[in-house]
Amino acid sequence: SPADALGEVPPIPSHSSSGASLGGAGRPPPPAKSLLGSTMPPGSVSPLSGATAGMTPGSNASTPAHLRMTPGGTLPRMPDPAMLAKMSGGGHSPLAPSPGGRQLSDYASSSPVSASVTPKHPSGSPMPTQPADSSLFSVYKFHCARAQIKPNSGLLKLLPKEPGKFITEINMDYNYIGVKGLQPLLEILRLNRGLRVLNLKDNNLENSEVKALAQVLVDSPENNLQVLDLSNNPISLAGGSVLVELLGKKRSIVEVKLAGTLIQPKILEKIEELAGLNRAFTARPCVTALD
Repeated sequence: SPADALGEVPPIPSHSSSGASLGGAGRPPPPAKSLLGSTMPPGSVSPLSGATAGMTPGSNASTPAHLRMTPGGTLPRMPDPAMLAKMSGGGHSPLAPSPGGRQLSDYASSSPVSASVTPKHPSGSPMPTQPADSSLFSVYKFHCARAQIKPNSGLLKLLPKEPGKFITEINMDYNYIGVKGLQPLLEILRLNRGLRVLNLKDNNLENSEVKALAQVLVDSPENNLQVLDLSNNPISLAGGSVLVELLGKKRSIVEVKLAGTLIQPKILEKIEELAGLNRAFTARPCVTALD
């Protein structure tokens, strides 16, 4: 025929209602391949592309174009991670595991961060790495900055600015420091010498804060604390037990004020008994040996 003389290719048979594919009428399509290279039985659905094995091109029109099955019945190959790395100009493929086991979120910022960058306070000023000097004033301000809290103005007025000077009384009855402000105060107690009176009345201190305070007082032999006022704080049985232990170890404490707390009466009686024993102990005359 004229078509044969011109070398034209006969038209490809159209799809039949029985589901014939490009391979010819009546011939089932070749099994589709998954992204891992294994074949999928006809009628199964690819978990990644959503394409159904055995479907002809155009029958999965709802599938994204880059995941549609090719005329040969196979899914497109995933890009090689190494190739993506070369194309992006970097040495690490975003599809490969992050170095050092880190997640991709670790690389959210494209700008490198220097290890020598000084951390900053929320106010924008650089975070101090050490106190300006060894004075109680500077040490307190340093630990407040590290804890990201505002220094208590009343306590700042009490603390000496000269290194080597200390205080004998800290009264925070009208200068609320609260739970967060206690830790910088504990740092002061570790350095101070000769403290006699500590008033932390009405500061919302609980059992855990009492335990931390007692530990510092026991570990600071330079502070011969005599009077401790913890009135009107929500201290209960656990905090009372800590105070009982404190009085047994810190014989210089002769008075503990606990009005308005939640400590049981029996524990309060025990604390008062130990305080009385400490008063008798400290009132004993000092006897020295004569040569």
